[in-house]
Amino acid sequence: MASAESPDLMRSLKGIVIPPRPAIMDELLQEMRSSNPNLSVIAKLVSKDVGLTTGVLRVVNAPFFGLSRKINSVDSAINMLGLTNLSKIATGIMVKQAMSRGDLTQFWETAEGVANICGYLANDFLPSLREEAYTFGLLQNIGVALIMQKYADYDEIEYQAQINQKPILEVEDDFYDTNHATLGYILAKSWNLSKDLSQAILRHHDVTVFEELDSIPQSARDLVAIGNLATHIYNDTNESNPVDDESVMSTQVLKTLQISQSHFDRLKNTLGSVHKPS
Repeated sequence: MASAESPDLMRSLKGIVIPPRPAIMDELLQEMRSSNPNLSVIAKLVSKDVGLTTGVLRVVNAPFFGLSRKINSVDSAINMLGLTNLSKIATGIMVKQAMSRGDLTQFWETAEGVANICGYLANDFLPSLREEAYTFGLLQNIGVALIMQKYADYDEIEYQAQINQKPILEVEDDFYDTNHATLGYILAKSWNLSKDLSQAILRHHDVTVFEELDSIPQSARDLVAIGNLATHIYNDTNESNPVDDESVMSTQVLKTLQISQSHFDRLKNTLGSVHKPS
């Protein structure tokens, strides 16, 4: 795969603008990666940004963390999350804030709903990926938001995918000569997100990630699996039509995570209300 700066990959942008990583994110990462991170400095940096503060507290108080009491301060949130997990969550929040053009209210409502379900599923099946799964759920379709900021006809793309029963990426390529998985990957690379998260964003519609000989990292494969199940549950709860053959991917996901269909049906019933942003 080409780097985010390579000419081949840059041609995939087709004039779509990738928002730059904000300065506060660079300051946070610099302090977090220092030999002796100062938690007080990190807390002050987070607190300087109202949106980041609100977002971190909302995530840390999400039901999937299962806290017995509500956390109301950034300092407590950092102590509970740890720096690595704070970095993952903060990155997702900052990407959302950077997408300021156009009305993306519905997009983010869906993304946050899926992200919450990802957190629940990871907490049950892959607890070490809980925070990264939340971030992946929030960002797996970030390329759609990039397209929507440039083109006003994305609803037509989804409609065409549904009525023609064609994969959404194929329809996007036909209309825009690029697709949201590639665009999301470019953004992830530009923001220096982890390799696993970037690969999961790139291939979240690709069922071949579950083939034994595929070279994708296991944690990226796990993120794709969790993200697919969360999307399936969200769509089923909201009676939304999938934009490509979601059932084929979900069948393979259940095998990969060793979840029976009956267990998955129980999960859907249990998590049906989790899709609503807190």
